[in-house]
Amino acid sequence: MLERLVSLLPLVGAGGAMEVPDWTAWAYVYGVGGVVFAVGLVVCVATRQIDLSAKRGRRAMALMVAGFVGYAILQGVMQMALPRW
Repeated sequence: MLERLVSLLPLVGAGGAMEVPDWTAWAYVYGVGGVVFAVGLVVCVATRQIDLSAKRGRRAMALMVAGFVGYAILQGVMQMALPRW
């Protein structure tokens, strides 16, 4: 039964197995997501949930921005560069 399910896998995908994805989906996700992320950070700073005058607040802000940018780079490499290797 497992062999029969595995034989159907090529029919499930919309494109070929080696289809190289376009970068526009990545740009949309991180463009719109970046705007929502930035608005959330502004709201946090405006309501004083993150105090940028304190070292702890600046560190938290830096970690959040670095995490967003780092994850965007990681996904971009995996989505656009790795399929071409």
